[in-house]
Amino acid sequence: MCKIISAGEIFSEENLTVKRPGGGISPMRWDEIIGTPATRNYLPDEMITL
Repeated sequence: MCKIISAGEIFSEENLTVKRPGGGISPMRWDEIIGTPATRNYLPDEMITL
């Protein structure tokens, strides 16, 4: 389910998903991203960039 991710919210399996075609963060970096805080607000379905 897509939802807004607020700045400071921790990225988790509940608020992230992998989609194709690629263009954002590689799914190979999934474990690097989970547990880190969002640096800004993200809208539903917006591509995450670090």
